[in-house]
Amino acid sequence: VEHCGNPLTWCFCSGHDHLSVTEEDQACAMAHQNLEHAYRFEPDPVHLPLGVCMDNLSKVYKLGKKTAVKNLSLNLYEGQITSFLGHNGAGKTTTMSMITGLIPPTAGTASVYNYDIRTDMDIIRQSLGMCPQHNVLFDKFTVEEHLWFYASLKGMKAEDIKIETDRMIDDLGLPDKRHVRVDCLSGGMQRKLSVAIAFVGGSRTVILDEPTAGVDPYARRAIWDLLVKFKKGRTILLSTHHMDEADFLGDRIAIISNGQLKCCGSSIFLKNMIGEGYHLTFSKADPQVHDQDDDEGSGDENHVETETLPRTNRKPVPKPTNYSTQKEKPESLCKERQVTTFIQKYVSSAYLVSENFRELHYILPFEEVKKGCFEKLFLNLDTSLDELHVTSYGIMDTNLEE
Repeated sequence: VEHCGNPLTWCFCSGHDHLSVTEEDQACAMAHQNLEHAYRFEPDPVHLPLGVCMDNLSKVYKLGKKTAVKNLSLNLYEGQITSFLGHNGAGKTTTMSMITGLIPPTAGTASVYNYDIRTDMDIIRQSLGMCPQHNVLFDKFTVEEHLWFYASLKGMKAEDIKIETDRMIDDLGLPDKRHVRVDCLSGGMQRKLSVAIAFVGGSRTVILDEPTAGVDPYARRAIWDLLVKFKKGRTILLSTHHMDEADFLGDRIAIISNGQLKCCGSSIFLKNMIGEGYHLTFSKADPQVHDQDDDEGSGDENHVETETLPRTNRKPVPKPTNYSTQKEKPESLCKERQVTTFIQKYVSSAYLVSENFRELHYILPFEEVKKGCFEKLFLNLDTSLDELHVTSYGIMDTNLEE
């Protein structure tokens, strides 16, 4: 029995693999999704090589009987980065731990390049790279020694390790830190090294658990560039809490909640299928201020400047009680009803989301694009800004966070 990770089957000594994954199992990985929510799942890019196939993967922890992952079916393809999104406790790390053999699944299975995680973990680990949430580094090792050590674990030859190490250090942008110990590196540099370790040694399958957590924007961008450069020929699963990161890096985005896969597809697909629509925002023209005091005060014969009275004769001036003489609240000439009527004349399903003193915010549903009515709306809008008492407008696509 192995000291850690997945336990071997009771019949391991016979040499027969009774738990191998068949081609039929791989083909049906995405067939188990609820038909009611099938529209949330974009068809798989079957023209690409299949890297990782998860089929009804489940994990129930004995302590507390908590279901961390429930019937998760998802395919990951070579040459793509699949972004894994979900709230804290959604099951992202548990799923990654099962794929990498750190914990065994309670039910279901997964295969990595046709090798079953339940029986072939030794083979899978030869081409598997992992970057955990927290750095697993040796304080006394240098940057070069780390890369050499992990490449050696993958079984690389000494001459290949030298070439791999030189290339990786250059890609990391750390040539001047080559012989510096890890405990002397900044947090961002340590995180970049952890990501590089996942790729070193010819890893074909790379699992990255929040690789940019706790790093500054500059180091974060450097890690992005590293991932984009190295994704060719590799199957990459990336978990993150940053929506812009998932949008930028993810060829496909899988969203998990409470251990269940909710949707999967490209960023554009998810925005079109689940998003509300385009956001149209208007800036109202400056309001006009009506001041009756300016008109009436100058002709008041009884008006006396307090500064002309002796200091001893001054009395407190009572606050005015006649509200008609006060400044009226500024009113904008831009009326919501007028703007809404104008928009709905061209986009009938458009609706108002919010209004404040300065702006109007509308949603233009995605399905209206196919009708060709957006062009008419914007052409007429450009010539009607003064009539609507609007200074400017802007349109924005639905973002991934929404």
